[in-house]
Amino acid sequence: FLKCFTVSTGLVSILTAVQLLQALGTGEFFNDIYSITGPYTHKNLLSSGLMLGLPFTLAAWASLNKTWRKVALAIALLTVAEIFILRTRGVWLGVFGSALATGLLFLATRKKEEKLPLVWVGAFSGLALVLLIGLFASSNIKAGITNSSNVQKRLTFWSNSMDMIAEHPTLGVGAGNWKLLFPKYGLSQVDDSTMQGITHIQRPHNDFLWVWAESGPLGLLFFLALFVLPIFQVWRNLKSTEDPQLRIVNYFAFMTIVAYAIFSFSDFPLERAPHTVLFFTAIALIY
Repeated sequence: FLKCFTVSTGLVSILTAVQLLQALGTGEFFNDIYSITGPYTHKNLLSSGLMLGLPFTLAAWASLNKTWRKVALAIALLTVAEIFILRTRGVWLGVFGSALATGLLFLATRKKEEKLPLVWVGAFSGLALVLLIGLFASSNIKAGITNSSNVQKRLTFWSNSMDMIAEHPTLGVGAGNWKLLFPKYGLSQVDDSTMQGITHIQRPHNDFLWVWAESGPLGLLFFLALFVLPIFQVWRNLKSTEDPQLRIVNYFAFMTIVAYAIFSFSDFPLERAPHTVLFFTAIALIY
């Protein structure tokens, strides 16, 4: 299983690397990073897909034999580089947050013989830091990263969602109806194309608010259970198993769950089938 995900993540990473090199040659890397899609249809889809493939690749590096370890390490390093080069801020938060949470879980549950690979933690962190410094050195790229217009739009989406929840507190507005009722709660803070009906907002870029608004508090409770129950199961697994490979798989499956949860606060992986498959695969491994 880990070999399959190493190969699939590797193929995505290599296709992305080819496009990035082409974009550097044409200047699109600086002017239109959204031209980089890999085998997906959108840059953010690609970036979040790499984020969810990274933990499985790291698990392969940490637990397979020498040849596969080398292949998985090379793919993991390339994946980390591409995640930061693609400049999706929600994915950056997902990677940093899930890595920190996994590190804390490791320290809380590790066996005496298990040691945190500080050299490689430093190597991956250093690679991310160098890339961030390099990106901010370009004025064009820095302007795009620090642009708060998307953040302001999403705050409006979230505010309207809370108004929707307040008006329909028990059962929600019904599955698929968020996009129909969104304009009712005001469009003064969105862009002109949305106010004029040219652009239609389909989701609030926050899966938790989306589920809550459409399905009510009970729907939200079931959705939260998809994160909370597997995390408790990981804790039980790590307390009960001595098998080194099973422990590694649990650590990185946990990383996938946390990365998906963090990213769900600012985007909509719930709507994306490939991402949901990776998420539920992590849950299946945990159980």
